[in-house]
Amino acid sequence: MDGTQLSIIILLIGFIFAVGYICLSIKKEGLKATTVKLIVKAEEMFASGEGKQKMKWVVDMLTQIIPMPFKLFVTTELLTEFVQSVFDMVKEALDYREVETQDTENN
Repeated sequence: MDGTQLSIIILLIGFIFAVGYICLSIKKEGLKATTVKLIVKAEEMFASGEGKQKMKWVVDMLTQIIPMPFKLFVTTELLTEFVQSVFDMVKEALDYREVETQDTENN
């Protein structure tokens, strides 16, 4: 076995461990929680007004995270709709919290 083959084997083992770790984290946290974390990260990485870039980044990250057998059934459009629905839920919760805070301050 030469150095190139050994390097490929090491890379494959590393890749398998990385995929396993990601799968465990999705299972542990759930896809919604993972999506929320990615949305928060995108909000930090991109400037205001770059909504399309943020959405694309989150969808791309989720595409990488989803295990291969599921990728056969999960389309980019489906992931985009899912991310948008999670974003809408988070925004609604934050807007509600803001209204509650304002009501408390006014009383």
